[in-house]
Amino acid sequence: MFTSILGDEAGNLALKVLATGGIYLAGGMATHALPELKSQRFMQAFKNKGRFAEMMGRMPIHVIVTRAAIGRRGRIRVGELRARLRAGTQGIGS
Repeated sequence: MFTSILGDEAGNLALKVLATGGIYLAGGMATHALPELKSQRFMQAFKNKGRFAEMMGRMPIHVIVTRAAIGRRGRIRVGELRARLRAGTQGIGS
């Protein structure tokens, strides 16, 4: 049941933001649920979006399994935002 709910909600969010470049699942839950994320149940729930099912099937799904990658990317992003704020530009979305 968890796998279906996660797939459905991940698909909903991916569709809302049109994540055609793919989605990234991270954290302990994603790492521990990796075998279930590879299952048909997850993919069926992810893709089950009516007329958008074909597009959803083309979206890559990535699972980040190393904690170091998450921390490093987060620190880089925070540094970029701080630099923009110091320069007087908008921080998010610019």
